Amino acid sequence: MQTLALILLSALAHQTPAEGHTAASTSPKDGLPGYRSEEWCFPLEAGHRTRIVLRGDGSSDLDLILLDEQGVVAAADERPADLAILTFVPEHDGLYFLRVVNRGLSSNRYDLLVGDASPSLAGQALAWARDQVTRWLHLGAYWRLRMLRATTAFVPGTSAQRIALGLEAMAELSRAFPGPTATEASPEPPSSEALAVCPISGGGTCSL
Repeated sequence: MQTLALILLSALAHQTPAEGHTAASTSPKDGLPGYRSEEWCFPLEAGHRTRIVLRGDGSSDLDLILLDEQGVVAAADERPADLAILTFVPEHDGLYFLRVVNRGLSSNRYDLLVGDASPSLAGQALAWARDQVTRWLHLGAYWRLRMLRATTAFVPGTSAQRIALGLEAMAELSRAFPGPTATEASPEPPSSEALAVCPISGGGTCSL
């Protein structure tokens, strides 16, 4: 029974993240550089439920922000980690912009999937359960890597780069699991306004 449950959880976690999958994009070969952002543009129909899934390689914290044509934030997932899932129903037809923001020092190679969300309540319930399993599996590996970086940063002979990554991991852990003084001790990374915007998919740049 336990084996069957593990197989079911694995199957749920590795299903295509969007029903009726319509679009998929990936970061450049070398990944999205640290403290940078990148934008993707695509049209959405009013009243059409859409699911957007961002999954990184575990190297850094990634945020996912959806903006409309006026540059107004329509939805966002800015929780610590490099897995973000949005479900959005636009109020009007138009071109929308997905901004992927790398909040860490390391480059992060990510996959971005955009597709139709199930209109039925049963389908939405299944998608919610799948999202929870996906978060549990992905975030477990993500935070284990953060703990490893934090605990090995000050080993004798450690390079300056690894020390910087360790400090970043410690700050991120403090923000995700704040203690009595964690908020005061954790430095904040640059805001998204200070991040460079890379060319969008298909060439050119988005004007927000």
